[in-house]
Amino acid sequence: RRCQHRRRRRLHRVSALHSLAFVQPNATAGPYRPLGPPPRKRGEVMRLGFRLKAFAWEAGFDEPWLRALADEAAALPDAIVLSFGLWDMQYPQQAGSSSGASVAERAAAFAAALQTFLSRLGDAIDAALARLSARRERKRPRLLWLSVGAIASRALPAWKVKLLHSNLSRAFNDAAAPLLRRAGVSVLDMYTESSAHPEASPDGVHYPGAVSRSHAQRLLRQLLPGCRRAEGSRES
Repeated sequence: RRCQHRRRRRLHRVSALHSLAFVQPNATAGPYRPLGPPPRKRGEVMRLGFRLKAFAWEAGFDEPWLRALADEAAALPDAIVLSFGLWDMQYPQQAGSSSGASVAERAAAFAAALQTFLSRLGDAIDAALARLSARRERKRPRLLWLSVGAIASRALPAWKVKLLHSNLSRAFNDAAAPLLRRAGVSVLDMYTESSAHPEASPDGVHYPGAVSRSHAQRLLRQLLPGCRRAEGSRES
């Protein structure tokens, strides 16, 4: 109960958190329009946004929201949580590689795409900070990346078996690590726990239930440091 009380108090202290994703798709998945700061209503504690990003770099998909962030966003978020890599593994042709490429070659293609994204994201944040400096908006968002999870090969459909495997997950994570570190992005390890519980994945890539809840709690502890999960909590 004491931890739950601390959680409520901590959430209240971050009530100024703007959207974790501050662009919103229209019905056709683009273009994106910037969202303003959330209304300061009594009892509001956090505002979260979500957008589906499939590949490490997709010019047609990423450039509109990065441009909106740089030129139009009314405020910067406190945190941006990123997670991608699986589709770069599953659809190598669209990711700038090929299904016949080696693990090292596919990991290098992923790293090149990630570097492009991180560079464009950094430029967009810099531009937004410069534009908003008159409003004393000088704090850079915290950047977090959820690493590529393990693959439970036994549960994959036949067509995915040659494309997805845990060796490739590890190679992607290893290739990404130095780039993320240089860009100031904190990495949350999603691989270790998922690799320890292949039986928890019904399709080879998703881990509902206890594994996902554990990952969610770790992310929340990063976003809201100082509050541990309450004993017996079933939050997801």
